[in-house]
Amino acid sequence: MRNNHTTAGTYVIGEDNDCVQENNTDHFCNGPLKPNTVYVFKFRATNINGQHTDSEYSDHVKTAVDGLLTREEQIILGVLLSFFLAVLLIVIICASVRIHQRKKEGGTYSPREAEIIETKCKLDQLIAVADLELKQEKLNRYSSFFFRRKEIYVIQLLSYRKSLKPVNKKSFLQHVEDLCANDNAKFQEEFAELPKLLQDLATTDADLPWNKSKNRFPNIKPYNNNRVKLLSEPGTAGSDYINASFVSGYLCPNEFIATQGPLPGTVADFWRMIWETGTRTIAMLTQCYEKGRHGHYILVRHFNYTSWPEHGVPESCGTLIKFVKAVRAHRHDNTTIAVHCSAGVGRTGVFMALDHLIQHVRDHDFVDIYGLVAELRSERMCMVQNLAQYIFLHQSTLELLNNKGNSQSIWFVSYSALEKMDSLDAMEGKAPFH
Repeated sequence: MRNNHTTAGTYVIGEDNDCVQENNTDHFCNGPLKPNTVYVFKFRATNINGQHTDSEYSDHVKTAVDGLLTREEQIILGVLLSFFLAVLLIVIICASVRIHQRKKEGGTYSPREAEIIETKCKLDQLIAVADLELKQEKLNRYSSFFFRRKEIYVIQLLSYRKSLKPVNKKSFLQHVEDLCANDNAKFQEEFAELPKLLQDLATTDADLPWNKSKNRFPNIKPYNNNRVKLLSEPGTAGSDYINASFVSGYLCPNEFIATQGPLPGTVADFWRMIWETGTRTIAMLTQCYEKGRHGHYILVRHFNYTSWPEHGVPESCGTLIKFVKAVRAHRHDNTTIAVHCSAGVGRTGVFMALDHLIQHVRDHDFVDIYGLVAELRSERMCMVQNLAQYIFLHQSTLELLNNKGNSQSIWFVSYSALEKMDSLDAMEGKAPFH
């Protein structure tokens, strides 16, 4: 028997004028919003097990120039948020009743319905602010935003990734030169430290007998907690499984799907994933080809980067930077971007890290590639798989900071030392665990 306790109320963002945000902590307080600043928010529903489901992020919302909401705006905001919360709770309760009736009648229900009933109708309103410097955009005020949008939102704010080894942009060139000294000794040392930061995350779903054959490499598996779940087919064990993981982008969680290249037996699952997740953009980092199935259809932009050699890294950072920017520029309506290579970790991890860095260097005075790779690996194992790829990210960052994008190889990196390590020419997915 499950007891549901729901409460609808009003939450005013930025009402605590005495709140002081503590640095280097996960604690957030409801401090005043900054004037003339852009914010985004979303709804999150969380159950007692810590599992949660999120709405899409809202459009950008800009505060008033003086930083203060008028009394009328506060009333509108409070009323609308209460209404949205109440509607969301009603939807969850109705779904719970429906699923309970199905179970009582001996029927079946999908994993998505099961996740809804496990929610227990509890909403955690976690607030973090993303201060976006979008000075060129003319954005509407709060009231016009709420009346224009039809989607349901609950407030959750964004937080930047934690910095582990931040380096000032002005010092980054000297930092990379230091890492390259003595046959890349400090590069090797830093890269070897990354596995020590990983949590012990479960991958048992990938090890189930009916799922093992769907993994291209036995040692590259998605974590249970953020794997992409397909809609289950009744009576078919493992029909919800695909070797793919949701990965956070620069500002938005679940902005990417990192996945392996489709196998002959998983091509249909790949396109089913694209359809069910509403993905409209695919970035392919290999030279293989896939084919789809015809029926109902959606238009998908398929970007293929063919200059990445089977072994090692691209000769030029500039071409990959342009490719990543092109994919970002053609992203459709903020839908998920699916990225795959062979195993879905090495080249895929470099792509996602580079997409993050392109946006990060515009907004910050520091760079933290080490912390970024560690964060990516917390969402999918072995992201940025080998030392050559890790060094390539540093070279690409130098290109971004110099605004050139046309250099060739890393001019002061000792590739002879890399070749001795066997990591440069190792096949993706078969390289040692990093």
